[in-house]
Amino acid sequence: MRRSCWPAARRGALARRARASIICGHTQTGGGLRRLAPPARGEAALAEGRAYIAGPLLSRLYWGGLFFAVTDGPMLLDLAYAQRSFVPPSEPPVLIDLRSSAEFTHGHLAGACSMPLSELETRMFELPPPGEWPISLVGNANEVAAAQALLSPKGWTAAERALDGDDGAQLDDRSASAPAWRPNAFLWAVMRELAAMRDSEPARKDVSFLAAEGTAADLGCGSGRDAVFLSRELCGEASMPRWSVVGLDNHQGALERGRALAASAGARVRFVDTNLRKGGLESELGCRSSPLQLVHGCRFLDLPLLGRMGELLAPGGLIIWSHFLDNQIAPPFRASRRLLRGQMRELCGEDQGFEVLYDGEGELITRGKWVPAQFFVARATAGLG
Repeated sequence: MRRSCWPAARRGALARRARASIICGHTQTGGGLRRLAPPARGEAALAEGRAYIAGPLLSRLYWGGLFFAVTDGPMLLDLAYAQRSFVPPSEPPVLIDLRSSAEFTHGHLAGACSMPLSELETRMFELPPPGEWPISLVGNANEVAAAQALLSPKGWTAAERALDGDDGAQLDDRSASAPAWRPNAFLWAVMRELAAMRDSEPARKDVSFLAAEGTAADLGCGSGRDAVFLSRELCGEASMPRWSVVGLDNHQGALERGRALAASAGARVRFVDTNLRKGGLESELGCRSSPLQLVHGCRFLDLPLLGRMGELLAPGGLIIWSHFLDNQIAPPFRASRRLLRGQMRELCGEDQGFEVLYDGEGELITRGKWVPAQFFVARATAGLG
């Protein structure tokens, strides 16, 4: 029998909230989401945006041109997915000030990041992941148009704040440039929910799902946004000072950008150049005394490695994963680089000694195109009392 660390009352509340509802134009659910082909009901029915019941355990919802399947069973992590992101629409935009450094120093909007147009192309790795966070470009009309021409083909959608003579009163902030980077939205939402759980019941260590110490590994870390975020979330808290974070990838240029980002953010991350498909994670763990308590991956896939997670993760350890599902819309086209529906649960589900905390589908952007994706969180239960 699967062991659930949730109090019975909490599990009951989640079950009652598991049904899908549409609130203010956003699909919200306590269950998982997965994208489906539209039902064969005709264009008129599609235009009405009705909900279709496909059986007692599945509902089909049409919203924003997409269909999602909503599992009726409760997810232990209560995450809201809307507008292709786990970030709430109310989240303030990341302000990118495209003006020169001198103009920025003279005065800028509160909370803005200085990223002059002349530097934008080489500093894109500092931006939030494309399509997942609200961004607003600040500058004159020509600067904003040029920035849009650079960002739009790569998947970023940004609002515009063209400055004119009436904005002088608001350009009175002279504080340092704010950071523009953000982690992927799914990881951010998961960690925020875990923190809320820990804070709501601090006496129950099991509800937080996070150990007091351990190693967190970001696999296929790229330019390091997610690894730096994990370091700030785990190592920066007085309650969890004994965590260490490692980012692993085989792209040297990306790793250098990650090291620069970590230095600027004051984050403690070890970036390692290694081949994860040839035992790179195991080699790194062999050099560490602390157990592997958290594994994260986004837009990276090695199925044999995922199949070994039950052996690599310490009891109670978490796996947080998001990756492209099988599709013919955009790369990667190789079958070994894409997930099949249900495959994460086969590799890291109940039959393999895990408790699934979230299993849903939505979309991720790749090469400027949105494609179906899997979002998954599970906890290793083998060895737990």
